[in-house]
Amino acid sequence: MLFGCARVSTADPNPDHQIDALTRAGVAIEDIHLGKISGSRSSRPQLDLLLKMLHVLLADQLT
Repeated sequence: MLFGCARVSTADPNPDHQIDALTRAGVAIEDIHLGKISGSRSSRPQLDLLLKMLHVLLADQLT
């Protein structure tokens, strides 16, 4: 299972190239998390969500 995270800033609001690269790498479109955030923020809500999901999946597989 593959997951991806794409991020765009306010300067370049088009994530199409990143999404295209992730789908070509085999990531299903529903498993791509998109964050639209300026570069000045250290918080990345979509990345944080993806990391939490992966943590839960890995914990389930190890037990």
